[in-house]
Amino acid sequence: MRQSLLVYVAISAFILPVLALALLVILNRGSVPTGLRNTWWSNLLLTVCLALFGFLAILQVKESVMGFIG
Repeated sequence: MRQSLLVYVAISAFILPVLALALLVILNRGSVPTGLRNTWWSNLLLTVCLALFGFLAILQVKESVMGFIG
């Protein structure tokens, strides 16, 4: 039971970084109308979110792996 919970937490930690990356890519495409594209402010905030949640995801995976080992 505990191992399956650790796997679930490790996988779910990647949802927010993937979402931030997807929004950065999709909303900056040339096929998106100019009025709907990200502004520089939105790009900056999404980049900060991607960095923060990516860092937290790495920490969570490291903690989960240590839970398996220890």
